[in-house]
Amino acid sequence: MFIIAAAVFDLFDGRVARMVKGSSEFGEQFDTLSDFLSFGIAPGILIYRSAQGTFGNGVWIAAFVYLFAVAVRLARFGVKSRPARKGFFEGLSSPPSASTLAAFVLFMSNFEWSEGQRASSLMGLGLFLAVLMVSYLPFPTFKQTDWKSPDGRAALVCGVIGVAASIYRPSVFLFVWGFSFIVGVLIWNLALRLRFARIA
Repeated sequence: MFIIAAAVFDLFDGRVARMVKGSSEFGEQFDTLSDFLSFGIAPGILIYRSAQGTFGNGVWIAAFVYLFAVAVRLARFGVKSRPARKGFFEGLSSPPSASTLAAFVLFMSNFEWSEGQRASSLMGLGLFLAVLMVSYLPFPTFKQTDWKSPDGRAALVCGVIGVAASIYRPSVFLFVWGFSFIVGVLIWNLALRLRFARIA
């Protein structure tokens, strides 16, 4: 729950800093360090501790791969080595990745899975999210969304429904909401590629 809370607070820290005119280079570097701790180290420990009993010390590889992917993602975002499309991140950002992973741990509590099923599912999801974070697939930031447009209104309605459902039953809908967003973006990317392939 603290990982998910950190992801929520991450939505506002930059805005609050700009609002009070407290932005600084030190603040940016400290924010990156905080992101690495909250969305890299903490989820890595979560993977390790949750699966260690089943896979032994070998599970540290999955935890390290996830942690390394977060480090690469944050470093690439910091240096901005490639120009990102307006309104999009290159690759899945670390806050939704970490919160989806953490929400999956809550989600698994609703089912009578064996220890092996829980551990392998968590490790598989962690590796899947790690690949998305280091990818160059565009993921929307929603920072420049026109909320008065039809697409913006649809996104706002979906967001409100998702938040309400998550408050109603967080152990289910936090993961469903986060994973649905990720899968939806992947389907959107696939549709764009197929469309461009037909045009070419």
